[in-house]
Amino acid sequence: MSVSIFFPDNPIWLWFEFYKLALKDPKLSSLCTKSAPYYSQWGDVRHEWFHHWWPGHSHLFGSWQVLEITKVDADDPAIALSVPRYQTLAKSVEQIEAILKSRLSEDLRRVEPKKYRLTEGSELRLGPIQRAYITYRWVYLDRQFPNASQDAAFLERIQHLYKHHPNFLRQVRLPPQLETSGTDASIDSTLKLLRRDIARAKKLMLAAALGDFPGKER
Repeated sequence: MSVSIFFPDNPIWLWFEFYKLALKDPKLSSLCTKSAPYYSQWGDVRHEWFHHWWPGHSHLFGSWQVLEITKVDADDPAIALSVPRYQTLAKSVEQIEAILKSRLSEDLRRVEPKKYRLTEGSELRLGPIQRAYITYRWVYLDRQFPNASQDAAFLERIQHLYKHHPNFLRQVRLPPQLETSGTDASIDSTLKLLRRDIARAKKLMLAAALGDFPGKER
């Protein structure tokens, strides 16, 4: 059995997985063909696992989160900051904001950006995107539930997956929005949420096919 490892805090993992889904979707084949030159440095990822691919390709991406660093690389476009341990959080945030405002516009003109970047100006909500991926990839796509929009069994399959799938354990917890029982009065609203997740997943596949992830308003 294939082993899938999840990286819920790494948005590039989600971009990678949605691009793989796009490559396998016949409806998106023409768009993927057009964006193939853009993705040339990714290599053929259709049968690749992220944990094998990422170490050799992480250098293609800029930083996507705040990190504690122990040394400064002169070629790294990230801004290195020293934050006093015992200063109040509010004061540190104020000082960091002032530094970023004075440096970012200058650095964007001076530093050559990495080729692959998440959509500029897009708010990346990892939780909903991750939930959409799991719902679409691991239940809707693989299981092919014909009546997913009305069927409580679809929700039960997702709940079982989160709780018992060996590769999900200790990595991804069941979202509170999906804790609804099939007999609860709120089951209809939960199924509506899952329908939105499926629609969101399809939009994210489209964004990945276009080379613009996650795109605007995802």
